[in-house]
Amino acid sequence: MSSTKKIVVILAIIAVIIAVFIGVSMSDKKENTDIETTTDSYSQVENIEAEDVVNDVTNTAAGEEITDVVATDTVTETTVAATGIPSTKEEIIAFYNQAANRVKDEAKKITRNFKNTRYDTDKSVLPPALESMANPMVEKYVKDDIEPVDYLTKEEIIENYPAPKQTYSSKLTPADVDEATCVDNGKEYVITLKLASCKNPTAGVRVGAACHIMDVSSITSSDAAKSMINKFDALYSGCVIKCKIDKDTNRIIWANFYTPFVIDADINVLFSNVIATIYMSYERDYTITY
Repeated sequence: MSSTKKIVVILAIIAVIIAVFIGVSMSDKKENTDIETTTDSYSQVENIEAEDVVNDVTNTAAGEEITDVVATDTVTETTVAATGIPSTKEEIIAFYNQAANRVKDEAKKITRNFKNTRYDTDKSVLPPALESMANPMVEKYVKDDIEPVDYLTKEEIIENYPAPKQTYSSKLTPADVDEATCVDNGKEYVITLKLASCKNPTAGVRVGAACHIMDVSSITSSDAAKSMINKFDALYSGCVIKCKIDKDTNRIIWANFYTPFVIDADINVLFSNVIATIYMSYERDYTITY
């Protein structure tokens, strides 16, 4: 099940439960609601408290609300010398972009080792009357994909490897990245990119410049959604990209993408207004063969 479809499932579950709850309530009257990573590969990423995520995404350093992402930055043109380890943020991002954008052209096979999906029932907020019903249903339908999947054709690789459905893999700029490190472990460079927070990213912009994202417009644009959804924002914070680059070939041989986000929704169902905050994260892990 795709990420967007899973979000739609969550909204549908909440809507159905609201409808049932309202129906039961009316019948009664007649008769007398820290993001944590849970996999070993991200045990080193610091925990993020729920209120920190909301504050981080909704406020700038000046204390102003972040608006929807606009594509104003261009891809960095910084080049990296053939020898020597990149050290500055600009150099590391340029090095990553160069290696990442070779993947879809040169890879013979990409294996998605797993995709972990986390719905945080502790931090997510639903009306109390709905929470006990909604959380078990969401956990039932939003599951991990633990079986490896091979992408063998160029079409499959373009469709599924980040950035999905794009011929490129990364358009990250220094403005998109809060912190970048590159470590020489002998045979490989290990790059870690901690991405900047943003709201409602789109393909090619901010988190969407290098990762799978939820396309908010695809959820909110239908007539049915417009009648039900008063507000729907996806707030991304704490996203991390890690990869290993072979030193002999400068090719990415392994990559891991961790993308936590918070859905801030105001949903109208059967004349009832429900405000929900949903904490989720995805982790996708890949091995690339050339």
